[in-house]
Amino acid sequence: MADESTTTTAASTIPTEKITKGMRLYPRLKPAALATAWVEPGQGVVPIDFQRLATASVVPAGTKTEGAAFTRVAQGTAATSVTPAFVGGELAMTDELVMSSDSPGLKLSFLSDRARAMYARMTTDLMATITGSSNTYGDTSTTMTRDALMAAIVQYWALNLDADMHAVLLSNAASGHLARDTISTAAVTAEMQNQFGASILLGEFQGMAVLRAAEAPAEGVGFSSCITPVGDVNSGLLIGVSESVNIRPTNRGAEGEREAEEYAVVRAMYGVADDDGFYLEMQTAA
Repeated sequence: MADESTTTTAASTIPTEKITKGMRLYPRLKPAALATAWVEPGQGVVPIDFQRLATASVVPAGTKTEGAAFTRVAQGTAATSVTPAFVGGELAMTDELVMSSDSPGLKLSFLSDRARAMYARMTTDLMATITGSSNTYGDTSTTMTRDALMAAIVQYWALNLDADMHAVLLSNAASGHLARDTISTAAVTAEMQNQFGASILLGEFQGMAVLRAAEAPAEGVGFSSCITPVGDVNSGLLIGVSESVNIRPTNRGAEGEREAEEYAVVRAMYGVADDDGFYLEMQTAA
C-alpha cells in the first residue's frame, strides 16, 4: 500500500499539551498472500531462482522383452527468477510530538504502523502478479457464490497440484458476495451461515482455507482472486526476500536539528513473481 496522501501531519493534528494515550493504528488486514507464498531468502540484488521440474515424468508406452534396453527419458528443469530491490520510506517525527507525550507507546505506534504498511505493500506487489494468468476462471461479471467457488475449485483440481494445503484468496468484494450468498440461501443451516466470518480466515470450503485478501488487484471493472497451494516449493505466488521489513534509526544531523525532527527509515528488499500454471486466477465482479 502506498503512503497515504494527507493535507495534515501528526504534528498539526495532535495538541501541543501532553498526550496521555497512544493512537489508533491505521486499519490493515494481516497479509494473507504472504502467509501462503513460496518464500526464498536472497543476498542483495542477486537474482533468486525458484526451481521446478519442467515437465512431469513420463513412463514410455509399451512393453519390453527381457534383455531389451529401456528408453531413456531426460528430465528437464526450469526456474522463475526474481531480482530483489529496496522498497521503503523515511518517517519523520517532530521533537514536540514525541517529547510532549506521556505515552511511551506513541513513537512505537508510528513505527509499528509504518512497518505494517510495508507488509501491506509487499502483499499488494505479490498479489498484483496473478493478473493475466493462463489458468483463469470467470470474468469481471462473475459474482462469487458458493456455486461459483465450487466451479472454480473443480477447474483448479484439473491442474493436479499436489500439496498438503490449498488456499482460496478472495478480494473484499468477492468475500462479501460469498458471505451474502451463504446467509441468504434458504437451504443452509445455521452452522453453514456462520462458516464465513469477518476476519482474514473466512472459513473452510472443500478442505481449502478461504482467506480474505484486501490487497487483491483490480482486473478491469472487477478484481482478481486466486486458488493456490500453500507454502515453500508449493505456492504459485513467489517472493524472494533479501532483507525483511526492518526499522533503521538515522542520525539527526544538521537537518534534524534545523527541523526539530528525528527520523527512521522503514525498508525491505524483495522481489515478487508468479509461477504460472501453479495456481488458478479467479476473475470476479466488484
